[in-house]
Amino acid sequence: MNRHFNLLNFVGQALREKPEARIGIVGCNSDSGPEKDNLVLSQLRAEAVKDYLQRIWGIAAARMLIEARNLPAEPSPSDTREGRIENQRWNLFSSPTKTSPASSGR
Repeated sequence: MNRHFNLLNFVGQALREKPEARIGIVGCNSDSGPEKDNLVLSQLRAEAVKDYLQRIWGIAAARMLIEARNLPAEPSPSDTREGRIENQRWNLFSSPTKTSPASSGR
């Protein structure tokens, strides 16, 4: 997640500027090997993002909905190492319909 602090800082700033805004954070895993059906890991990924936005930006927990899932809604191919790594991520959504990701990180 360290590589994504810059992205999270943009999100934190935007949430501060729009106190009525809410986001969804979806933690995902590769659903293969030790990550197979590991929703706890997915939950922890999403909670790490939420925790950062709370601690650093003071964003209220009630404004961030957490969801854990195995593969992302639009997964990368799982038959390659790169695809599995790409699926180990979190996605942010700015609307409750979750029709398209606002951004993502691994």
